[in-house]
Amino acid sequence: MRSKRVLVAPLDWGLGHASRCVPVIEALLKDNHEVLLASSGQALRWLKTEFPLLKTYELPAYNPVYPQGDNMVFKMALQLPKFIAAIKAEHEVTQKIVNDAGVEVVISDNRYGCYSARAKSVLMTHQANVLMPAAWKFAQPILNRFNHAQIKKFDACWIPAPAAHLFPELMSVPFPVTYIGFLSRFKKQELPHQYDVMAICTGPEPQRSIFESLVTQALKQTSLKCILVQSKVEAQQQTYTNGNLIVFNYLNSEAMGRLMQESLVVISRSGYSTIMDLMKLNKLSVLVPTPGQTEQEYLGHILYQQKLAYCVAQKEFNFPRAWEATEQLVEFQNYFAEDNSLQNAIQNL
Repeated sequence: MRSKRVLVAPLDWGLGHASRCVPVIEALLKDNHEVLLASSGQALRWLKTEFPLLKTYELPAYNPVYPQGDNMVFKMALQLPKFIAAIKAEHEVTQKIVNDAGVEVVISDNRYGCYSARAKSVLMTHQANVLMPAAWKFAQPILNRFNHAQIKKFDACWIPAPAAHLFPELMSVPFPVTYIGFLSRFKKQELPHQYDVMAICTGPEPQRSIFESLVTQALKQTSLKCILVQSKVEAQQQTYTNGNLIVFNYLNSEAMGRLMQESLVVISRSGYSTIMDLMKLNKLSVLVPTPGQTEQEYLGHILYQQKLAYCVAQKEFNFPRAWEATEQLVEFQNYFAEDNSLQNAIQNL
């Protein structure tokens, strides 16, 4: 197969989209393709730390702002003009990168403007269907008709999952898609436990900081040995101690995977990329969905029903109760299987 020049462009909505692109980038490099990276904000800064030798491009930032409370739909609706402008602008930048750099393939992770008629274009998403809260269910079919129309602008749609039946409300769509298996940047190792709890605080503000404050206060009231990762990608990686907590502003993939495996329990949001990492590493987990983010609430509920994770609303978070509940969980290991789906999808593309 002739080497291709491939542009990989993840969304900058937290670090999950960028982190799950790592195995895609690694698979492309393994097949001797030339990879270019494009994103914005913390996602782009983080990618530069992971792949310092790859050429990068700056895309327009979405800069989403989450509400303090649960009124997510209303808050997102107010930001729609900003998001639409970002999609239009990123499409123009993508066209320029494709033309100037001779890009032959574009792989976009949830960036709906990152496609070009002059390159084979793929949208990678786990949210082929957008989920709405109960009060807004009447609008869900209309929203998804629009969403599907945007997906069809791409030559292919890749979904990071083995099959649609795992999370059917998110993944079952009336057009062809390619399931590329679970994506995780981590390598499973057998490491002894050094820590009781690892808390990972991700996502847009102000909810990221609210979650960090909540978890910090809860863990400092215990005698457990804990790690907290702020997920704030800054110029320098920093570490400090806060009582029984070791706090990191951010970690690279190698350190993150090692510390997760050295921790007995992981506390995190129930984002899709995080769930894939937890499955890969077979971790006991406490999931706290971002308030009002219907997709995270849905994913957390599905895993809670199957006793694969303990899931609790942020306003009801009680660490002693959550810690006790993890003793009743079953392991992820029967749900995560390595396969060649991603490599096959790349070769077929």
